[in-house]
Amino acid sequence: MDAAWRIEVRGIVQGVGFRPFVHRLVTAIGIRGHVRNAGGIAAGFEIVESETAPGAARAIPPDLATCAECLRELFDPANRRYRYPFINCTACGPRATIIESLPYDRARTSMRGFEMCPACAAEYHDPADRRFHAEPIACASCGPRLRFMNMTGETALGAAIDVLASGGVVAVKGLGGFQLVCDAINDEPVSRIRQVKARDAKPLAVMARDLITAGALVDLSDSDRLLLFAPSAPIVLAPRRHGVLAPGVCHGMPDIGVFLPYTPLHHLLLEALRRPLVVTSANHADNPMLIEDVAGPGGGRGAHP
Repeated sequence: MDAAWRIEVRGIVQGVGFRPFVHRLVTAIGIRGHVRNAGGIAAGFEIVESETAPGAARAIPPDLATCAECLRELFDPANRRYRYPFINCTACGPRATIIESLPYDRARTSMRGFEMCPACAAEYHDPADRRFHAEPIACASCGPRLRFMNMTGETALGAAIDVLASGGVVAVKGLGGFQLVCDAINDEPVSRIRQVKARDAKPLAVMARDLITAGALVDLSDSDRLLLFAPSAPIVLAPRRHGVLAPGVCHGMPDIGVFLPYTPLHHLLLEALRRPLVVTSANHADNPMLIEDVAGPGGGRGAHP
């Protein structure tokens, strides 16, 4: 006699690839049924449309740093998402910053305006693909585009890199709002950021291209190294090494915060510049987070990186 089970899992189960994971697991075992967010028995096993149930968990899944597999694709010339600044999968990418309401489905996110191309749609509906039900799924053919002033795509990226390389400051829209970015070795743009933010002495966070670069900036413990690679991409406070960063980054403080690139756009910037960057919030103290785009000469809409 067949047995029927209803299993309810609570907590942060949206935006972390839980439904695709369950689908792969039970399909391999041969179980029939369905999985849904907050949610009668089908042939085989399927992901069905989400519904809001009374008392359903309202936890919002956090944004996740670019995973190793997406990073490999980002720098693989043979991959169709080569150098695409918004690459993601069920294991990484934006979650909280694109959600407009729960349950977490594409139609309830800022990605709803980007219709999937046939290639992305095929991945999204393929249980064997790691982008199976990845709600922010996109590519250069159908997803958001990088914009800098009136330029788009690689031209925009190259222009921003040129500004940074020449000692300028660039506002980058990252996960969670805008950031002010500059060369962390050049004291002139660092001083400019301090002036704009009215931040006289507090140390500025520094983004390092990789673990080797981070280790050249600060004295890292084993636990620090593990933290740097966490999916949440935290800023790790560690004793600074002297003689590398611009004096204005630290203002004489013994410790500074370092972190690794956590979006594809950050990875592209660091890969091109090959130097540590000051990456700090563009918000003024005690003011709301800056999230709205200011349309440039080319107009356009905002999107996550």
